[in-house]
Amino acid sequence: QMATGGGGEDIHGAVPGDQPGEKSPLGRTANPREKAVRLAFSNEKSDLKQTRNAMDIDGVTTWIQSTLYEQQGTRGALHYKWETKRRSAQFWLTICALAGLVFALCAYYLTNDPLAIIEPWYLEVLKAIVIGLYAIAVLFWYQLYSIKTRLHALTSFQDKEVHAAGFHERLATMGYSPLAWKKAGIVSAAAVDFLVLLPQPIPFLNISIPIYEDSIKVTHMYGLDSIMLLLMFMRLNFIPRMLADFSNLSSFQARALANLNYVDVSPSMVLRSQLGHSLTAVMALFVSLVMAFAFMLLIAEQPLLESGLHHNLSNCVWCIIITMTTVGYGDIYPQTKLGRIVAVGAAFAAVICMALFVNLATQNLALSRQESKVLAVVERMELSNSLHAAADRCIRAFLRAYIKRVRALKTRDPEALAKLPSLTFDSEVSKSVRRFRGLRRDFISDCIEMENDTALCKIQHQLNIQLKRARRRVDTIDERFTKLELSIGSKLSKIEDMLGATGA
Repeated sequence: QMATGGGGEDIHGAVPGDQPGEKSPLGRTANPREKAVRLAFSNEKSDLKQTRNAMDIDGVTTWIQSTLYEQQGTRGALHYKWETKRRSAQFWLTICALAGLVFALCAYYLTNDPLAIIEPWYLEVLKAIVIGLYAIAVLFWYQLYSIKTRLHALTSFQDKEVHAAGFHERLATMGYSPLAWKKAGIVSAAAVDFLVLLPQPIPFLNISIPIYEDSIKVTHMYGLDSIMLLLMFMRLNFIPRMLADFSNLSSFQARALANLNYVDVSPSMVLRSQLGHSLTAVMALFVSLVMAFAFMLLIAEQPLLESGLHHNLSNCVWCIIITMTTVGYGDIYPQTKLGRIVAVGAAFAAVICMALFVNLATQNLALSRQESKVLAVVERMELSNSLHAAADRCIRAFLRAYIKRVRALKTRDPEALAKLPSLTFDSEVSKSVRRFRGLRRDFISDCIEMENDTALCKIQHQLNIQLKRARRRVDTIDERFTKLELSIGSKLSKIEDMLGATGA
């Protein structure tokens, strides 16, 4: 009954042991239970082989995405929906924050440019636009962290609660209270982002702040708008988070695969992956830092009229480049306290950029394993040729010393014989012998090292092959027993239902 599905015909097709009177491995007629077991084991190997050949990593991730992120009415569908909204809120938050910085820079430049002739109300309109962009950015900030709270709450609910009626409406109302933010553990991050958005020029509020310069014994007056503008450059930290959402690592397939491996695809991970392998990303970071620090230095040196950095962006860019490349000509340098603070920040940023450049240079100059092997063989060949040449020179030196002794013996001159040294102590012979011995020592050590490396590589290769085979066998056996258990369990449940119906 198990093998034929309740009828008299096998639903899986004929296999050995299905024919009447065919013997089982135990020497008796195969019963239906044995037929089902043998059928499962006979088809399992071919099914696993076809599955292994057909499925690659792209297919696996696509299946994960379609199963966990795109099925309606599941936890994955809700995660997909709110994750898309989170990316949208992060994007518009960054755009509004950077737009406010650009408008504030325009207002500052027009205020301090002696050639610009504009009406005062025009500057106040620019400041009002900055305030409006700040209000919009705060709305997106609130929406962003509310969505993060919902995503955190979504992972804490059980499947019964997720599939319950009205859960969608219940989830949509979550995340608006500070208590929910605290429960999700995002209060500190939200507070930092809010403080970053807070500085901005205030319309109709022109206050001067005195700062005493110890080096030149002068008190400089900075406007409140200038101080706020310097603090607004902290908004640049929104850019990496926005760019991380457009990376391949932030796709839903990549996130699904990362979740299976317990990896958090955070903006820092995306940034490290880009800066560690892409020269273009490092160059873009360097240029962005140069321009940001140049504008900050321009604002900090504005009160010093006699400085070469006063309202001269090209000189500020030159000074920052010289500082970040650790050249330091000294022709132009900051003289105010705020300017020196900006220069110190540029120096610390230069350390990071130089480390990234060195890392990329090391990766590009490093030889691959095959190239290293070829280089080792070529060096061994050159060493062998040098050894042959040294042996030739050693033999020639012995022959020349021997010929000298023979000629002296033929002349039978005792004084000439006394002046000739022995073959062992001849300078040319001893020099060639020392050279030959040194090259032979290097050649022998190189041969021994190469033989050891070759033996280790062979052993490692064999161990890897055996380990892969063992893993495949374990996985195959595990899958076979799992499917067999499920098949037998389903058949037994059907038999119990049939027995229960017969008894009733």
